[in-house]
Amino acid sequence: MNLKFNEMKRLNLLLIIFMCLLGACAPIQKSQVDLSGEWAFQLDPENVGVQQSWFNQDLKDQIKLPGTTDEAGYGEKTSGSDYGILTRVHKYIGAAWYQREIEIPEEWKDKEITLLLERVLWQSKIYVDGKELSTKDALATPHVHHLGVLKEGKHRLTLRIDNSLIRNMGDKGHAYGEYTQSIWNGVVGKIELQARNDLNIESIRTFPYAENNQLELDVKLSKTGGLTTSLEVKVFDTSNNKLLVESLVSVTDMQQQVVIPITNKIKLWNEFNPAIYRLEATLKDGESVDTYETNFGFSKVSASKSHVLINGESVFLRGNLDCVHFPLTGYPSMDVEGWKRIFRIYKEYGLNHVRFHSWCPPEAAFTAADELGIYIQAEASTWIDWWMALSKEESKDRPEMYTQGEPKGLGPDNPDASEFVKAEINRVLDTYGNHPSFILFCIGNELGNSDFDVMGEWMRQAKEKDSRRLYAASTARTVTPNCEYSATHSYPGIGGVRQHMTNNNNWDYEKNYGQTPVPVIAHEIGQWPVYPEWKEIDKYTGVLRARNLEGFREQAKKNGVFSQDKELHQASGKLSVLLYKDEIESFMRTPSCAGIQLLSMQDYQGQGEALIGWLDCFYDSKGIVTPEEFRQFSNTIVPLVKLPSYTFWGGDSLKSEVLLHHFGEADLNNQSIRWSLVSDIEEELLEGVFSAADYQKGTLLKVGVLEVKLPDVKKASQYTLQLSVQGTEFVNAWHIWIYPKQLDLKQDDILITESLNSEAFNKLEQGGKVLLLAHQCGDPANTKFAAWKPLYWSASFFPGQSIETLGLIVQDKHPAFADFPTENYNDWQWWNICKGAHGFALDSFPEDYKSIAQPVGDFHYNHKLGSIFELKYGKGKLLVCGYDLSESRTQFPEVRQLKYSLLNYMKSDLFHPNLELDRPFLTEKFKKFELATSLAPKGFEEAILYVKSAAKMKKNGNSSWAKETDQVVIANKVDYKIEKGNSYKDEQSSCWVGSELEILIKTPEGIKGEFYVFFHDWNNQGRKGVLNFEGRDYILGAHSKEGEWVKLNVMREDSNDGKLILKAKCTRGGNLMISAIAYITKN
Repeated sequence: MNLKFNEMKRLNLLLIIFMCLLGACAPIQKSQVDLSGEWAFQLDPENVGVQQSWFNQDLKDQIKLPGTTDEAGYGEKTSGSDYGILTRVHKYIGAAWYQREIEIPEEWKDKEITLLLERVLWQSKIYVDGKELSTKDALATPHVHHLGVLKEGKHRLTLRIDNSLIRNMGDKGHAYGEYTQSIWNGVVGKIELQARNDLNIESIRTFPYAENNQLELDVKLSKTGGLTTSLEVKVFDTSNNKLLVESLVSVTDMQQQVVIPITNKIKLWNEFNPAIYRLEATLKDGESVDTYETNFGFSKVSASKSHVLINGESVFLRGNLDCVHFPLTGYPSMDVEGWKRIFRIYKEYGLNHVRFHSWCPPEAAFTAADELGIYIQAEASTWIDWWMALSKEESKDRPEMYTQGEPKGLGPDNPDASEFVKAEINRVLDTYGNHPSFILFCIGNELGNSDFDVMGEWMRQAKEKDSRRLYAASTARTVTPNCEYSATHSYPGIGGVRQHMTNNNNWDYEKNYGQTPVPVIAHEIGQWPVYPEWKEIDKYTGVLRARNLEGFREQAKKNGVFSQDKELHQASGKLSVLLYKDEIESFMRTPSCAGIQLLSMQDYQGQGEALIGWLDCFYDSKGIVTPEEFRQFSNTIVPLVKLPSYTFWGGDSLKSEVLLHHFGEADLNNQSIRWSLVSDIEEELLEGVFSAADYQKGTLLKVGVLEVKLPDVKKASQYTLQLSVQGTEFVNAWHIWIYPKQLDLKQDDILITESLNSEAFNKLEQGGKVLLLAHQCGDPANTKFAAWKPLYWSASFFPGQSIETLGLIVQDKHPAFADFPTENYNDWQWWNICKGAHGFALDSFPEDYKSIAQPVGDFHYNHKLGSIFELKYGKGKLLVCGYDLSESRTQFPEVRQLKYSLLNYMKSDLFHPNLELDRPFLTEKFKKFELATSLAPKGFEEAILYVKSAAKMKKNGNSSWAKETDQVVIANKVDYKIEKGNSYKDEQSSCWVGSELEILIKTPEGIKGEFYVFFHDWNNQGRKGVLNFEGRDYILGAHSKEGEWVKLNVMREDSNDGKLILKAKCTRGGNLMISAIAYITKN
């Protein structure tokens, strides 16, 4: 009996174990169903689907989701090229319908069901079994549709996706527009049904306070919990899955704050140690159970006067703009690995920050940034500026600039867009707020015509709701009292904070940055185009094609430069990198600068093909700079110098301050900084070490002063000045050139002339040699063919620039440069040489003809250019030099050295030109022009507009404005009109006068410069006022009896619509008086 009883017990135990194992192996009830796959589909170009009840009909076509109509080949099949952008192979804008059968399982009975569409452009409307249930229109966040409780079994699910302009935001931003991504129709990312209990966790916001050893949670439930409702919280370190803390708390309110003390050691999140924690929460209420999971990091974002602080430590943001560059799909990557690839490239080039220009990326980007230590600035899907409000009539000369909807700025003038943006701000904060990488947030880009009082209040409310990051109303334009940082190129009331350039680096921006009350990040620096290699066209195999580049390629073939694309690419690319180095270092030399945002490391394929990156828009290297080279000046620690020049006479003293930009992970203690001067054959001529010192992180530090006597050279040479932080990877270098003081500039039998006159032709006909200094020959506009720096951004988007080149190809191995050290592009030693230079279009020359120095013609024009080239006429030999090497300019050692080298070449037997041209061609090509004398007063010699107000009025008094009463001293392709105000004259002076004044300037499009206004107060009324120039506000203080000039910076974006508007309003003194205006371009 006992044996049988024991056997029975063992059998029962085995049965219990078996049942337990069976239960453990039973399938877990699914809480979501993936809906990716084949869907029925139908375009609705006539927008009749709702009226004809397509939600109750079977749709006739098929499509795969996630995906887009472009990828599936639906819509108009295009031919030809869109202007200034990549072209969609298939184009469709309007409503499209998507449909499939769904099955609700038995275990979802009484569950609340939602439909998640991770990203939609723009509106999604949901029907279940023919009944409309929900509409969403977010651009930045998932569309989460609440379907309610659905019966067990099969249902017809129908989506109506509309990618039309749903809200009046315009179509020029990156959240909605065709500059980079396409205006696609479809659903991308996750598509899934989700089932939740009636009582569930809607959200948990994490507020980590490492300094207090606690984690605060803001828990939001779907409804009020009961007395027995509890929340179990566990936090794990994602690097090793170790438990950091667990806690069980009672939750009874729909929204409740929970504080969890932490006793274990906390890892902080930053760019160096991106420690991520995973929070797992379980909500229990009787038999009801709901779970919620989110990642976060212990990171506190704050600010000092000049810098963003992460966990109380200053960071320098080395950032780049992301403008949705995904040419294969036309929409952003939705997977973490895709974004990790991009951010790893950021890290390779020493960057730690990304600004998402006028858009917000998907969850995958935040997750990747969290894991790799990238600081994010996200924006609320907005870019509305003054020029976007132009009508079709006003845009008729440049139809590509017309903005759909002609949107007015945010605020009372555009309630539709304002309602959307306010909601979008909250959606972004709610959806992505837990990510530690999300440190900066603003509404959008350059919101010039918006109401900044209104937007400032929105940011105050956002900060009150979520204090985990810094806020700003707009990137660039106005700074409100509620802005905690600013990314801008001109700080209101202080002035410009970027784009200074000269041939030394003994300067910084501290005078302006030091005055700003909040951290300022340099806005969109760079924008230096690079000539493309035509093989890149073959990479566009997806929904967007580079038909625009195909057109330029054909033009290059016609003008004889097609085969030179690699040379043109390399030369322009090296100059572009040189300028990125110059700009980045200038901000690192500025103690109060908070960081930079580059535009950009990758090409921008819209806005007139702005190929401004050292990577193409696929994030592939162009082969013009390596990551190691770039990190010399883009890194956490960068040695810096402040050189007074890059060119020196032999025997000169070089004196330069040496600095250390140190925003590394730790202080440097007892650290030595080494310097050396290395020749072009890598011989170290001079070297030294600064005494070991301690260098605190998070600041710009003075290392010492480098003062050495340079070698008294007999032969011109290029040298490299190198600084290195000994024992580390941190090194930086600069080219300098040393020239001999004594040179024999005898020209022997060479005729040097500045015009091809009869003397020159006689010399050539007799078999002689002529050096033509052609800087005043040809068309006066030929200066646009020989500028040192490249044109800005894009020749087609900013027309009217005085530059049409992207650098210079130098045939550095050519004997003409045997005595002039140079590489194959125009480095800093060409700066003074290029002043006032002329290049010449040689499109008619044979294809195999190459100039000795060939300016890189911008690819929008593809001119074959020359600035130093040789020709044959009769028996004679002609060397044309577009650079001014006249006697007055040989004060510059580099100018004198180039002249010496060219003369030596002409004296040699190697000077043997082959291309022969006739006299009529040469006479016309190199006709000399006389320089006009400027009538403008001192300081305004380069003005394109100079007007003395009412200076021709014949009688004293006040009268309506008439242009004929003004003295227009200069008006070069510029016009003006006084929209508000009168003309006034008395015994003392004349002016435009009024309590309100408004001046309209009609300007060439896309140029930058300075607009000067002379405010007078000759009768001492203590006049004051407020100014609004192109949407930016300024305070006009009291100006003395003598009056004063006020300078207003003109940005390219200001003149892009062909006009500038100044509004002035008097606040004291009865009226304002303007005696003169001047407009100076800076192209």
